[in-house]
Amino acid sequence: MLGRNETLAWSFTNTGSDTQDLFFERPLPNDVTRYQVGEDALTFSTRQESIMVKGGATEQLTVRSTRHGPVISDVDTDARAVTPIDWVVALSWVGLAEDDYTLRFILDAGRANTADELRAYAEHFHSPQQNIVYADQNGKIGFIAAGRVPARHPDNVAQGKLPVPGWSTLYDWQGYIPYAELPQIAPTVNNTSPIVTANQKITPDNYPYLLSSSWALPYRAERIAELLDTQEKHSVDSFADIQRDVVNPVARQLLPFFVNGRSRYAITKNHRRADEAVGLPHGN
Repeated sequence: MLGRNETLAWSFTNTGSDTQDLFFERPLPNDVTRYQVGEDALTFSTRQESIMVKGGATEQLTVRSTRHGPVISDVDTDARAVTPIDWVVALSWVGLAEDDYTLRFILDAGRANTADELRAYAEHFHSPQQNIVYADQNGKIGFIAAGRVPARHPDNVAQGKLPVPGWSTLYDWQGYIPYAELPQIAPTVNNTSPIVTANQKITPDNYPYLLSSSWALPYRAERIAELLDTQEKHSVDSFADIQRDVVNPVARQLLPFFVNGRSRYAITKNHRRADEAVGLPHGN
């Protein structure tokens, strides 16, 4: 999935984008083989799956699907628990698309010769979305958050955060975010700004599409950038030092509060453990 060849190297961190939606679907009360779509109805598609069980009998499973994807409330206890009686929940996920060409990227990347070729091949990387940082032997370095991400209608107030009514086309995906509009830095020689990805937010506040509403906090990315800025030119050894770094920026911020806050509270049985955690002598 990631690695290098003789002229090029590429690496991943997970973007953490929101690429799944849950849809409530309403089977018709007089015909449960069909479900409501606007003022009309469609028929559930079905397929049989065989699940082989080691040491036991093979189980046969009937999978129902709607226009949005497979019905998961038939098989998932949590989904079934939150589904109103006589409704079902279907899952839309970009990874279920029949034309997913991610394997093609894996094959092509190994044959790429330049950063520009790698960027072109990354258009075939569909799922799951990854922050791809890449560099070639000519000094070109680039970045792209490659992968399919659903484009949701601006009037869709849920924006992927909640299950939505499947019978309303308002909540249907409007295709995918165009490849050219995904977050990216074109491959450039002598790029003076370090490219850092550690699952942190990678979009500006005015980015027109939703990638995620639950980015990882930026501490790791900020620490990596801090270490990159310690010297103008890095080596294999200096990058190894970055990999081995154990500084915790969260602890930097919280430790003063833990230490100074001790005197604000009455002595409790938990203070002994708190003192030990911050390396202070503990009271009786």
